[in-house]
This record gives sequence, C-alpha cells and structure tokens, in this order.
Amino acid sequence: MVEFAHPALLWALPAAALPVLIHLLNRRRYRRVPWAAMAHLLTAEHRSRRRVRVQNVLVLALRAAAVALLVLLFARPAVAGRRPAGTAAGDGRVVLLLDDSAGMGRLAAGTTAFERAVDTAAAMADGLAGGGAGLTAFVASEEEPFFEAAPMDAEKAREFRTRARARTPVAVPFDPAARLRALAKSAAGPGDVRFIVASDLQAADWGEGAVRPEAAEALRALQARGPVWVWDVGAAGRAGVRVAEILDDGRPVYARAATVLRVVIENESDADRPAGPVEVRVDGRVLPSVPGPAVPAGQRRQAAVQVYLEEPGFHRIEAAVEGGDDFPADDRRTFAFEAVESLPVLVVEGGLAARPADAAGYYLRAALQPSDGAGPGLRVTGRPAQTGPPDDLDRYAAVFLCGVRSPDGWLDALRGYVGGGGRLVVFLDDEAGADAYAQGLLGPDGLLPCRPGELVRARADGVHRLAHLEFADPLLRPFPDWGMLFHMVEFRAFRRVEPLGETRVLARFDDAAASPALLAGRFGRGEVVLLPFTANDAWTDWPRSEAGRVTYVALMHWLAEQGAAGARRRGYGLDLPAGARLEFPLDPARFRTQATLRGPDAAAGGAAASDGAAASERLQARSLPDRGGLWLAGGPLRRAGFHELRLTALDGGETSVHFAVHLPDRERLPARIARDALEDAAGDAGRLHVTGYEAVGMRAWAGAARPVWPYLAGVVLAVLLVESLLAWRFGNPRAGRPERPARRGGAP
Repeated sequence: MVEFAHPALLWALPAAALPVLIHLLNRRRYRRVPWAAMAHLLTAEHRSRRRVRVQNVLVLALRAAAVALLVLLFARPAVAGRRPAGTAAGDGRVVLLLDDSAGMGRLAAGTTAFERAVDTAAAMADGLAGGGAGLTAFVASEEEPFFEAAPMDAEKAREFRTRARARTPVAVPFDPAARLRALAKSAAGPGDVRFIVASDLQAADWGEGAVRPEAAEALRALQARGPVWVWDVGAAGRAGVRVAEILDDGRPVYARAATVLRVVIENESDADRPAGPVEVRVDGRVLPSVPGPAVPAGQRRQAAVQVYLEEPGFHRIEAAVEGGDDFPADDRRTFAFEAVESLPVLVVEGGLAARPADAAGYYLRAALQPSDGAGPGLRVTGRPAQTGPPDDLDRYAAVFLCGVRSPDGWLDALRGYVGGGGRLVVFLDDEAGADAYAQGLLGPDGLLPCRPGELVRARADGVHRLAHLEFADPLLRPFPDWGMLFHMVEFRAFRRVEPLGETRVLARFDDAAASPALLAGRFGRGEVVLLPFTANDAWTDWPRSEAGRVTYVALMHWLAEQGAAGARRRGYGLDLPAGARLEFPLDPARFRTQATLRGPDAAAGGAAASDGAAASERLQARSLPDRGGLWLAGGPLRRAGFHELRLTALDGGETSVHFAVHLPDRERLPARIARDALEDAAGDAGRLHVTGYEAVGMRAWAGAARPVWPYLAGVVLAVLLVESLLAWRFGNPRAGRPERPARRGGAP
C-alpha cells in the first residue's frame, strides 16, 4: 500500500499533460503555404516523417513523465511496511508509555534516547492509521494521557507526531513499577489492549542486574491484561565531567559586598580533565571567564567564583563546563540564593550591672557589631530579659541569651522561634546555681541540650583550656587550622553539664573529666547551642584578651550567621531536588494570597508551554500541617533549572523569588539493565517482547511506512537527463556522425 505525506498535491498530476498541450499549441502557430521550389524537400520529409513522429512522441512522453514524477516527489510517497501482531491496524487499543526521565536525554549517534522513542512511536502511529485500532499515549511523569484517539487515521497520526515531538525529558526519575501499574489501570474495560513501553532501560530505574521485584510483579500483571512490547531505545553511555554542586560558605550573602561561591566540578571518566574555563551567569549576565581547575579522573575540584550583588533580594547563578560526554544535562548547575542588606541579631541580657563593661552581653555585643553598623553585616539589638520578648522575635537571625537563668515570659516565644528554624545561643549565668534552670530553660518543655551541674573552678595557680575540638562539625567547619588559637583561651571557671539525648559535644575542657565546653542540639527545625560559661569576662578572658578575641569574634559571628539566615532560617529551601514540592511562607501584610509559579520553559507571558511540565501554575496561600502562618505550596517540580515564584504586593507591585531545581544524581548513571533480565522477569506468560532500536529494523517492526521519495528523486533526475540528451540529439541530426572527407577538385 502506497501512502503520501501530502496527498493534496496529487491534484496537480494533470499538469503532466502540459508538455503535450504546449506542443499542440506550437503547431498551430504555423500556416501552410504551397511552394514549388520546396517540392523535392517535401518528398524527403515524407520519407522521414515516421521517424520524426516517433522522436517527438518519445520526448513528449519523457517530459510528461518528469512533470508527473515531480508532483509525486513533492507528495512524498511511502510504501507501508509489514504490520506485525501488537501494532497492526485492527480493532482494540494500543497503550503507549514513553519514559521521559532525564536519562532519556543521553545522546547516541547525534540523537537522544527520547527522540528515538518519539520517532519510533510516530512511525507506529502511522502504521495504525487506516485501521480500527485506537492509541492512548502517556509520558511517565504525568498521570493523564497526552494523546488519545480511536480509531487512528492519517490526520490523527500527524497530530500524535506533533504532540510527541513537543515533549522533552523532565528531571523526575522513572518509576517502572508505579507507571506499569497505572498503565494497567488505564486499560481497564472490555476490548483487546496491546501495551508498548519505550525506555532506555536505565539500571537506576529498572534494577541492577535483575529487575526490581515490584517492577517485575507489575510487568507480569500487565501481561495478564494484554501483550507487552518493550522498546529499548537506550545506548551504552560513557561518564564525563559534570558540575556537581554550587556551594556557599554557609553564611548569608550580603548585598553590596563581595561573596565567594565555589563551583564543584567532578570528573567521573577514566581520563584526567585538563584545566578549562567555567561559564558563569548571574541573573542572566555572563561573568568574565572563570578559570577552571584540572580534575584528575574520579576526583572533584573547586573553582572559586566571586560575586558582587548590588541589590538585596533573590538571585540566581548558573555554572557550566564542557562535559565531553553523552549526557549534556549534567554539564551545568543552577543555584538560587537570597542577598540581604543586614542580619538582625538579638542579645538578651539577664541581671543588672554596676557599669556597662560588667553587663552580661557587653563583650558579645561589641564582638558581633564592632563597627557601629557601618556597611553590610550584623545589626545587634540589646534587650534586658525582664522586658519580655519582642513581638517580632521571628525576624532575628539568631538570639543570644547571656546570663538569663529563668526567662519569665520568654519560654513560649523562644520555643516557637527555635522550633520554626531559629538559632538560640545560651551562655550560663555566673551567679545562678544549677537548680535555677530546672523551672525554665531546662524544664519539661525546656530548650537546653544538656543538664547544668556543679561549678568547676580552676586551681589558684592554673587555668583550664579548650581541647578536643570537633572541626568536622558544621559549627566549627571554618576553623580547622585554628586549634592553637582556641587552645590559648583561658577559663577560670565553668559549669559541668550532662548532655541530653542526641546532643553533639563539639569541644571539651582539658580537665581530668574532659568536661563539655561547646554543645549543640536540635529542637524542631532549629538548633540550640550552649556554652557552659559566661559571655563576659567573669569566668574567662576569652572576650577581651588579645589572643582570644580573634577566635571569640569569629566564632560568635559564625554562630549568628551560619544556617540561621535567609531562606533556611524561615524553613524553606531555594535549591531543591527534582520532584520536591515548593513551599514558601507568605506574609499577608505585604502580599496578596495568590501567586504564580513559572517553570524554566514557561512562555514569557505566563501561558502554559506545550509541555505540561513547563506550564505556569497558580498558587493559593493556605496553612500547612505543623506550620504556622500562610504558605504557598506547589509542584512537584519536574524540570531542572530556575523556577520563578511571582508575588503580587498589596499595592500591585510584583516581586520574584527564584528557586533552583537540580537533577537527581541517579539520572546521570549510564549503566543499563540487560534485555534478557526483562524477559526473565516476565515469567512464562510469553506475552512480553523486548526489542532494540535500529534505524530501519524497529521502524519496520513498528509497521512504519518506508519512504520511497529519495529513490523517486533519483528517477526524476534520470528522466530529465535522458530527455535533455534526446532533445539535443534529435535536434542535431548530424551530431555524432563522422565528418565526410571532401572530394578532390573541390566538389562537395
């Protein structure tokens, strides 16, 4: 059966008669006039008339054939291939599942696995056209079909091709077990059903060596409903270089101040990667080329990127390298962060002091904000404990309690603050005994990560020092080379404490009992840090000695800034894995309760793209379980790249919050499961057929029509060439004949 891609052009076939019509019209241009002198020539012409007529007919036939063949060429004819069981036109339905995970973006011979799956599926749809079978097509990342038609015809096959080619791989991993079960559920009802699954057979999805039990069970259940064909459209991959992470140093990013970010480059190949440039974009602006390091095989290296942000707010950065492999999706990485002008810090002081220098928080306030607020950095607010908590406690990046033994009126506020993600740093009181904390910070609903005990004083002729610091812990991560400086700090007294639960002990004293000197424990989403000594110089010279002040200032700044500012402090993330749901706290005093979430490929006007994963989504603020206030929740986020949350202020202005979504690590793994493993998992039902992708073989297997127009183009050229040669030969009777020699005497 011959099919045409553009059958409407066949109406131009009568144009093949144009050469004959032109010939007849030309004959009418001449008028016959008898002339006696031409009689002998007419006699000669009469003898050659038959030959000339044959020549004219032959040339006209070739010209008419050339016109007809040109019309057929532009109509793009194809000969229908064999339609085997499972895809042949007929009654019933074909249910197609396209694996659209990120691994399907791996290249082989210039095309991705997803493109090969779509091309083969489109050829299969062409093969179904003209019969009674219907087609229902899914992508693995969506519950609803993106195409459904019954029965199929040529127009619907073209529509399927258009819709399928508009799809691209997403970042969400493929779950064969869940999708096969959903496929069987979608085919419920009477009638014959045939299933087709197009996948790259990535081992991270299907299983290492053998199909995962839950996927094998779903595969057998699917066979009970109808025969199953699995198209292996993948290819053996090779590892290369990727951008693994973009890291900050755990501190806030300040506007109008230089910030250094680190681009982590990982070489997963077997060969060393020479030094090369790293392309960096900040808010879409390309930075000067950043020199990248040489990366040995199987190792990671970092490239430092200095960023200067003029304005506070949410920003985005993108880093890319030349990966040199067949998976370009991991050659770039996105990162979103919030820049702030300053961070507010609250210092709560207990007791009364005769002079300012004796106040419990005097040295701490000076250490946190030594320059009286000049430039970006911390903004410190001092507050006596007896005045009670401020109404806006939640806005502070960190809260320090200095000598506050029983914070009347503070406990509930502090519990809500720390439970919501805040950081509380507690210095003990130099006058209160251990029992003073039992009814407050340490009570049944208290916050302390340890139980205060007896007071330990140094001998009259000596002091205690810090020892055994855990620099691997995030709280001490910036100070791995500062061990000697910390050891120089002198302590005249401290309170022995007993860690509770999963409290981390980050430093110890050098006394015989190795008493804890720095502790940290989780409370809700936040953290409580305890130092069992005073914040002033009552028990230690740390805050005022020349040797100790360097480490005191650095550590207090780090405790205030690290993990306690910006998005992380308020309980949401800006750097999210694919498949996660977006959650963002909304302030109804500033913004309207509706917002728009836009994917990386959404249209500029906010309209949904052709791919559902890239569409804009309208979000309505609502309360979430175990969360206070209103939150905007959306997703899951299925595309890697930047997502934009557009908020509308009460006055009509707009604010954009950027989120970076990155690929799951498993998607970059090139390992594949063997086809035999799928057949083994199918059992003895004999209704599973696994076949590979070949440029011709699978297309013919799928019942595709084989195009013949390339051969037809050659025939057209040949006909035109023969017609030109014959026309020239017939128009020059002496052409090709040898020249006769002239007779002697000059007679012709």
